[in-house]
Formats: sequence, structure tokens, C-alpha cells
Amino acid sequence: LNKAILKLYLDEIANAIDNGLVGAIYTQTSDIEDEINGLVTYDRQIEKLEVDTAHKITKMIEERFYGKI
Repeated sequence: LNKAILKLYLDEIANAIDNGLVGAIYTQTSDIEDEINGLVTYDRQIEKLEVDTAHKITKMIEERFYGKI
């Protein structure tokens, strides 16, 4: 999950920022029923998105967005 989310943001969101994107929301907060692509498990007991991955994404967004201002 961490590799996939990081790849999504680096490949898709970063390019979209360069083309004018000013916001993005990851809507699958938790796993549900048979879907397992949430940031936390169905029972919310395990955080699947690692802090390091979130920091990398945040840093990339800040550099891309604020570098444009």
C-alpha cells in the first residue's frame, strides 16, 4: 500500500500540480468489507500508511506547490 500510494502521488499528483492542481483527497480512509486499500484496517486498529511515506508525500507536495508561488 505504501509503495502504491507513494507512486500515485509521485507519478500522478506531482504532474497534476505542475498543470494547475491545487488539491487532492485520498478517500479510502479505512478498509471496508472486501476492499483493503484503506489507510487503516477495517477495525481501525492498524495504521497501514507509514509515517515516513506520509512525510515523503507531504514534502513532495510542498516542494511542487510552494515552488510555483
